[in-house]
Amino acid sequence: MHMSIQNILDLLNQNFYLEIFINRDQLIEDALNSLVNSTKDLKKPLRVKFKGEPGVDAGGVQKEFFQLLIRDLFDVEYGMFDYNSESHLY
Repeated sequence: MHMSIQNILDLLNQNFYLEIFINRDQLIEDALNSLVNSTKDLKKPLRVKFKGEPGVDAGGVQKEFFQLLIRDLFDVEYGMFDYNSESHLY
């Protein structure tokens, strides 16, 4: 069986990274499901891919993922945190 160098590199990267595939419309749900289903890989470096988008995660996609995740988690309508208008804290 003949494998190209690119195929070998792809196999190595699959084993080295925890890859999660996220739909922007259900960001929190996909993130939590990905982590629950990948408990043995949680110590691996994270690589994020948005479903239906061609972006390669060289750090920028991961940064955007965490920015969107934090924004959604702290959204009062999501219900995970309450905003106190007196102290301006969550």
